[in-house]
Amino acid sequence: RTRGTLIALTFDDGFRDNLTVGLPALRRAGLWGTLFVATDPQEHGRRLWWDEVIGLVREVPGDGAIHRSTVEGIEHLDVDLAPLADDDGKVGRRARAEHLTEAINPRPLETRAGVLGALAQRLAPDAASPSAADLYVTWSEMDEMAERGLAIGAHTIRHPCLPSESPDVLWEEIAGCREMIERRLG
Repeated sequence: RTRGTLIALTFDDGFRDNLTVGLPALRRAGLWGTLFVATDPQEHGRRLWWDEVIGLVREVPGDGAIHRSTVEGIEHLDVDLAPLADDDGKVGRRARAEHLTEAINPRPLETRAGVLGALAQRLAPDAASPSAADLYVTWSEMDEMAERGLAIGAHTIRHPCLPSESPDVLWEEIAGCREMIERRLG
């Protein structure tokens, strides 16, 4: 430790490994931290948007490769998978997920929802939408984490790209998240 040096340890989004890996590691090291949680998974059981993309990509049959033309023409999805394609025009699972999330990230929530719906229809039309239960900590687990010394902070409800949103959505996402955490955890 250097005198006068301050380090902040934070965990974002509220993934389950914050409880199973992060908190035990902090405790072993005698350190404290803050979990900044996006509350939509806990409050409504929905996965965060990029986990929806990853889930859709996983549902593609076989080896998960798709022809790049499958995602071309989806409104508001400006992604060029051509450089990632093999000689047959197919793009592998990991490259596709990474590039799709990069292309969707800057979109407003409403636009993201439309893009995700179109992706679902093209990539995995028969797939059921999995819940968030296994990916994220629950309210009771967050309460347990707080009792064990981890601070819980607000990180928005649905994890939007804040510069892309209207002032009303910003207020709902930021203040709404904080109010939800205060109501649920005190």
